Amino acid sequence: MIISYPVYDIFHNMQYQQKQFDTFQKYKAKNSSLDKKLEQLKVVSMDNHSPLEINQKVKRILVKNKMNIESILWNKENNIIDVVFNQKFKNVVDVIIQISNTQNIYFNEINLIKINENHLVQCVLSLSILER
Repeated sequence: MIISYPVYDIFHNMQYQQKQFDTFQKYKAKNSSLDKKLEQLKVVSMDNHSPLEINQKVKRILVKNKMNIESILWNKENNIIDVVFNQKFKNVVDVIIQISNTQNIYFNEINLIKINENHLVQCVLSLSILER
């Protein structure tokens, strides 16, 4: 028994360190995949409020909150962005709050549609962009 405890302690510490390493690797992989998605959308941080930059801010919010984006349509004549995405209800509400806190954007219409698949909610947003 006296001999077995040090062996158990070493084995337990090795398992704990391996678990920490695996968790770190998963975090690193998720972080890099999010960076790749942001790069694919060519989202850059900008301080100005042109319609294109606001459109990119909306995309950034959707990607950061892991929304399943179905479409983003841009109507340049009326400065309107139509966005369709789905996710769990709480996450959709968080996105709506974040978009509402973005300057120069207001909601024309918000439609929430319950999808029976995996308890998801489809959100259809019609956003108007106010120019300075």
